[in-house]
Amino acid sequence: MSAEDKAEFNTDISRTRTRRLTTLANAKDRCEVCGTLFSRHYNHKAHMETHDPNRQLKHRCPRHTCNRAFNRNTDLERHENTVHLKKKDWKCVQCGNMFGRKDTLRR
Repeated sequence: MSAEDKAEFNTDISRTRTRRLTTLANAKDRCEVCGTLFSRHYNHKAHMETHDPNRQLKHRCPRHTCNRAFNRNTDLERHENTVHLKKKDWKCVQCGNMFGRKDTLRR
């Protein structure tokens, strides 16, 4: 791996860590159920819906063998791409492995 690739990779990781630290430092709300911290009340309110066993999920996976459902269409699309279509569009510049999600690549 070139020095330029390493710098780009490390910068991306640094941005992620900085954003996470900033968010945690600014956290005003905490989920009473799981302890997740939120810097915005709106995100906390939306998150609380995930703990409601009676919530209606609008977007169901069309595969008859899959019973997953999601609140947002973007989550359904991500599910279809990574689980059913096995798309892996994110490549690690250090090891060359491919990942289906950018947040998985960062780990």
